[in-house]
Amino acid sequence: MMDSRKNYCRSCDSACCRYFTMPLETPRNRDDFDAMRWYILHEDVSIYVDDEGDWYVNIDAPCRALGDDNKCRIYRTRPDVCRDHTDEACEKHGGEYDFREHFRNENDLMAYAREFLARKEASRGRRSRAAKNAWKRRRAAAGLASPARQDARRSS
Repeated sequence: MMDSRKNYCRSCDSACCRYFTMPLETPRNRDDFDAMRWYILHEDVSIYVDDEGDWYVNIDAPCRALGDDNKCRIYRTRPDVCRDHTDEACEKHGGEYDFREHFRNENDLMAYAREFLARKEASRGRRSRAAKNAWKRRRAAAGLASPARQDARRSS
């Protein structure tokens, strides 16, 4: 009986050899989204956010070592990332991916960016108001008047 580790690629369409992904830093500002925009403007590139909130660029491009028969032409000298790929992680067993977000074009990415940045700005405004109110409460608890009240007292 042959080892299943040696057999699991034989009936495959080489899905793992037809694309690759690279992690991205989570975008935090307009410049970060603009850099992602550059990626997504290239052919066969998408960006996704996985279930855990991690961001990736996905490049749909087959490996140059993949033969017409869907077998690796450099199998004996293949990269470690290929050697470490296991049947448990194989795409043929995994079904569809479930993304939080999957951006396939510039418009979708930038629409998300506008919403994200607007929410971030609104949150910053709420934090500023909350910080200002907390500052007033601390001053009042310390028996200090607010600057506006001090000015009013001076002018009377």
